[in-house]
Amino acid sequence: MKIYQKIVSHLEVFKLEAGFDGKIIHYHAIASVFTPEKYRGKGYASILLQFICGKFENLVLYSDVGTFYERFGFVVSGSPCITLCVSGAASVPATFLRKDHMYDLLEKDREYNLQKGRSRNIFCPLLSKEMFDWQTRRSLYNFPSNEYFGCQIDDEYIWWMFAS
Repeated sequence: MKIYQKIVSHLEVFKLEAGFDGKIIHYHAIASVFTPEKYRGKGYASILLQFICGKFENLVLYSDVGTFYERFGFVVSGSPCITLCVSGAASVPATFLRKDHMYDLLEKDREYNLQKGRSRNIFCPLLSKEMFDWQTRRSLYNFPSNEYFGCQIDDEYIWWMFAS
């Protein structure tokens, strides 16, 4: 949102897919809602959110700022967090994966999450190659020395992104 040629508030909207009971569901995700401190408290972010909420159906918002977004109809629903202890990771037989190795994993993940009955009552976001590329570009912008985006341990996979 610009006022007098200055950006006073910002958000991103992504068109995404998810698997649910063997079907693909299209939805939009809101991310990176931000208002510089000197413009906060004036309702700028609220105007943006009201506009987006009126424009799109099936919206998801990822945030860690508490209950602020409930006034727009979003429900706070906790997010699972996994912490990996790396002290002794040298003894784990892991193969670290660069960006170009992740594309096959994306396809396997998509196939797995679209199996009929596999995702019953579970909303499984399906990361596209384009979204993965965007996420890795963003990650490399924040952490340019990063060369790995995942690892394989036996038949299991872990992947990650860096954000600031």
